[in-house]
Amino acid sequence: MALANGIELWRQRKSMSEGYGDLSALYTAGVLVQRGQGRSLYDRREQWRVQQEFAPAVAIRKGPMPYIRPPFEALLFVPLAWLPYSAALAVWSLFKLALLYVAVAILPRPSPFARTYPVWLEVALCCGLFPVFLDFLQGQDAILLLLIVAATLNRLHAGKDVAAGATLALGLFKFHLVLPVAIVLWLSGRARILAGFVPVSAALIAISCVVSGVSVPLAASTRRDRRPRPGSEALETLNQYRASRTGVRILPDLASGDPDELLRHQLRPDSADHSTLAEWIHSR
Repeated sequence: MALANGIELWRQRKSMSEGYGDLSALYTAGVLVQRGQGRSLYDRREQWRVQQEFAPAVAIRKGPMPYIRPPFEALLFVPLAWLPYSAALAVWSLFKLALLYVAVAILPRPSPFARTYPVWLEVALCCGLFPVFLDFLQGQDAILLLLIVAATLNRLHAGKDVAAGATLALGLFKFHLVLPVAIVLWLSGRARILAGFVPVSAALIAISCVVSGVSVPLAASTRRDRRPRPGSEALETLNQYRASRTGVRILPDLASGDPDELLRHQLRPDSADHSTLAEWIHSR
């Protein structure tokens, strides 16, 4: 499987280097911070402008691949921002392969599950797993979190709960996964992890505020990114539908007011469009 995954990655190298993967969002964040535009980290217009610079050939997007991580993680991608995207992808992939090796090497093996295979072979076997393959294909950061979890388990196994908590906090770029783990460890009687977890968490929040300002992370956490907007898939589908029937697309000034209200108006049960829209979408 590892060989098959490697062959598939090689076959997909062109689309990967053109910016089709999730790395495009992480790379965009690095570029914005590198240019001193940390306050625009979650500005979709700025994200789209940057992505058009290095990924103009991505045909499946009509908007940016959004950056959804906390601001502090963007610092990790600032060095990559100095490289062309294709080179950054190669460096990031090799870096993650090294992280995977370290994660496998430091993962504690309590008896009777002692290591019976060399580390390189275990890493090769890991490369045959679909989640690992997908992480490399999309340029994601899951392997980084894997290393942090492995290091946390290593410190817990050694009885170093404070260090384990501090290490676990480094994974807060995926806080929805890390916070439950911290709470479970605390409730299980290992409350000393909080002595490491809380200070590191506070430091990461402070770093985020420095990177993008205090108001930007708060605004990003409350913004309704799923709301249909002009050029979004929902409005674009409606635009195409109306154009197919009348030859006229929705006027931009109408769509720019309240897309939710516009869609509700067009798709209400008594609307003339409502009865045939589903048939048109199905026919596509």
